[in-house]
Amino acid sequence: MAAVPGQVAVLERFREAQILWENSALAGRLVAPVSRYVTGQALDHLSAAISFAASKDSAPAGIDRMFMTRVTSFSASAATVTTCDDGSKYESIDRRTGKVIPSLAAAPDQQYLLEAWHLAMTGGGWAISSFTVTSLPSPSAQPCQPA
Repeated sequence: MAAVPGQVAVLERFREAQILWENSALAGRLVAPVSRYVTGQALDHLSAAISFAASKDSAPAGIDRMFMTRVTSFSASAATVTTCDDGSKYESIDRRTGKVIPSLAAAPDQQYLLEAWHLAMTGGGWAISSFTVTSLPSPSAQPCQPA
């Protein structure tokens, strides 16, 4: 299947946004140029997540793997990227001790998620503007579950 150039640009910006998102979470603050890649409700959510982690003195650790990532809707001004998120090896650690914080671990039915990332065309290119997360018992999350 040939790649559609506009959809390739969406995926490239999505991947860069995800890297900046994780770098911000690791740094405990928004890192430049994350606000060019993440805007609106999504940026508000990222800021809130960073504030929550700071209040718990926690930092992300482990592995968070995305798979089955694809553009599922596309127009000149909006796109949606869906992906499965395997958070089974993702943890939060105490920044002071480096130890895992068990109370922040995802429940087993929350470890494999279906995510829909909504992107909007901005002056600088595509940017994540919002997202939705679906987990079990929703049937739409089933394709993301391990066999």
